[in-house]
Amino acid sequence: MPTRSRSRHSASVGRWRGWGAAHRKRLELTGGLVVDIVDTGRPSGAPTGHPVVLLVHGIGMTSASLEPVATAVAATHRAVCVTLPGYGGTPRPPRPLSVEDDAVVAAEVAELLGLRSVVAVGQSMGTQVCVELARSRPDLVTGLVLVGPVVDDRHPRVIDQAVALAVDSTRERPLANAIVIRDYLRCGPRWYLKTLPAMLAYPTIERAAEVAAPTIVVRGSRDPIAGTEWVRRLAASLPDGRVVTLPGAHHVQLIVPDDVAALVRSLANDRSRAIRQGHARHGRSDHDGNTTTLERRSNA
Repeated sequence: MPTRSRSRHSASVGRWRGWGAAHRKRLELTGGLVVDIVDTGRPSGAPTGHPVVLLVHGIGMTSASLEPVATAVAATHRAVCVTLPGYGGTPRPPRPLSVEDDAVVAAEVAELLGLRSVVAVGQSMGTQVCVELARSRPDLVTGLVLVGPVVDDRHPRVIDQAVALAVDSTRERPLANAIVIRDYLRCGPRWYLKTLPAMLAYPTIERAAEVAAPTIVVRGSRDPIAGTEWVRRLAASLPDGRVVTLPGAHHVQLIVPDDVAALVRSLANDRSRAIRQGHARHGRSDHDGNTTTLERRSNA
């Protein structure tokens, strides 16, 4: 039976620290690709063995969509938000990148920063990048948090996604919509449409079955893109997956960043303890893919 719990609305969109120039960097990668990052740095007194939280945005977006979570996590863990090549102010690659390409980018960012262990947090298309990163680099990724995962393999057509996106825009908070619209305008329709086929073609649920890292699948209770049935099937396909439902729509991380950060922190702490004790698992879970669902409701 699913486990249900209640929590109050813990945070609101827009309440986060504005990370300054000292925390923002541009990295040049192999093949001339360029990423922008926000690196919170290791908090004072934090153990050196803690995994670093690596956050990857969705299609058309930038690191701004995940910086509230990074800020909430930064009190206890170093967090690195990545803006992928071609998004925001980063130069456009000569061709659209596949999800696999973006996972290679994320891995190279980790290597350039000297990160040996990460909890990867993705939102929307960023969940695909994180799944691919965990699948291809199990030595690097010790945990996954997938927020609003895509693409539901039973509704993979462009029209399906367009309708769901339109519905979602009516359910988001105004400030969340403002961030989304700003990033979409910076991305532009041409680049968005060029990168969309890669997102639609990526077999998320098939690749997730090859991920060994423990995974939390996060869904906004009003998210029409990551529906209830889809996220449960996705979590069940993972060797070690569970679902958490939080109040909000597709960009739930902008509505309750503290709640998302708490999930990230708990997973990171679990992995730290496992590594210190010398029995971190890299295989199937004991419960063999069964899913626990935690329902969190807003009082607002």
